[in-house]
Amino acid sequence: MYTKTYVAGIQLNATFSDGSETFTVDSEGEEIRGRLTSHVCTLQGGIVAYKVTLNDGTVSLLSNRSEDEFLTPMQVLSIDHLNLADNGASTLRSPSSLGGYSTIGGFQYAGDVLFSSTATLNFGGPVSSTVLDGSLANQQLANSSESEYHQSFTDPMPVMLDALRDIAFRASVRAAKDNASLPDAAQEVPYTGTDERTVYVTDRRYLAAAAVISLVSVAAVAATLWGWWELGREVSGSPLEIAKAFGAPLFDSMGSNVPWDKIPKEVAREKIQYGERVERGGRRSSFRDLGRPGQLIFERDGDVKNPTAGEFYGE
Repeated sequence: MYTKTYVAGIQLNATFSDGSETFTVDSEGEEIRGRLTSHVCTLQGGIVAYKVTLNDGTVSLLSNRSEDEFLTPMQVLSIDHLNLADNGASTLRSPSSLGGYSTIGGFQYAGDVLFSSTATLNFGGPVSSTVLDGSLANQQLANSSESEYHQSFTDPMPVMLDALRDIAFRASVRAAKDNASLPDAAQEVPYTGTDERTVYVTDRRYLAAAAVISLVSVAAVAATLWGWWELGREVSGSPLEIAKAFGAPLFDSMGSNVPWDKIPKEVAREKIQYGERVERGGRRSSFRDLGRPGQLIFERDGDVKNPTAGEFYGE
């Protein structure tokens, strides 16, 4: 059995035009010249300490990449045989490992799916065009100038690193959840928690203004009742008693000095109907019979009749 241990990772390669130099066409129109910027980054597996936030059961990264603490690099084993020797080192399987899945290969596959993207300049003189393939090229397009030779792109490397960082973090959390027997699968970490609570604070200025308005309202109503003791009898101020005092016809059958608490009982005996008022002149006559427009009111049953559709009623 032969086991080889080496450090491996994922290489991200971004080659793009940053707009610092305009593309030109040679005199014969066969060659396009310009300047491209190449940004290459190699990612290596390791144990990393992240700053995270937990909100309603959802965990997310709190800090930037620059604040991550890289604790221990992970060795990657290339296995030429089916058996894996235990050499006591922290290991990750490389894409070339035999006899099992590949941890690094999973991240590489995710990167290919997310970031494989190209921008192709097709020269055709006045009808030249740029073809963008993949979402990353479209996202990083810095301008859409009328001239295809002036188009530029922002560096996609920060976008790719942030995305893979988030994937690596969530993959590690999931791996610990699915494999509780792994070392450090469950960890105790210090944290700072926050909780939102509604606290009501009294503004004494608004409190004083509201109290003044309330007192003024009470005084305004009390002014309309001032002098009630001069009426010579006990009064309640109820709507029924006020209506009787102003001579509402419904209360004609009652005595003028009926106590206020007896008025509801007397009214309860009356049958009330809404309709056209009639005059009693030996026979029931409507106002129209007397040459005047009809009138709709609430009155005792027998003193009104049902309204007639299409008729005009006055005040």
